[in-house]
Amino acid sequence: MQKNWLALARPKIASETVPGQLLHWKKTSAIKGNDHYYILTFTTTLARQQKRYRAAAVLSASEAATLTAGLPIVVKYNTQSPKKMAVVAVNASTVPGDDEKSPHDNH
Repeated sequence: MQKNWLALARPKIASETVPGQLLHWKKTSAIKGNDHYYILTFTTTLARQQKRYRAAAVLSASEAATLTAGLPIVVKYNTQSPKKMAVVAVNASTVPGDDEKSPHDNH
């Protein structure tokens, strides 16, 4: 998961961010520092079709405590093959711009 996450963070990888809506989540046994990886299931619209997707997110305990169904999220995905996704913001009302950094962007 972390390998895919870091690949999306590289500027040379063509990627876009879109808003989504959280449906449910599952904590994994993988950790990074004091934070845990979660698999978030959410809906978002890609290529003019709203679908259900799953993506990894690294969340602190305090962020994970705020997760609720319907929570707005921001998803970053690459536009080239192979397709990869990562959740870059939780409880976000707007999509971060290219010059903004998410607290989860780990370079």
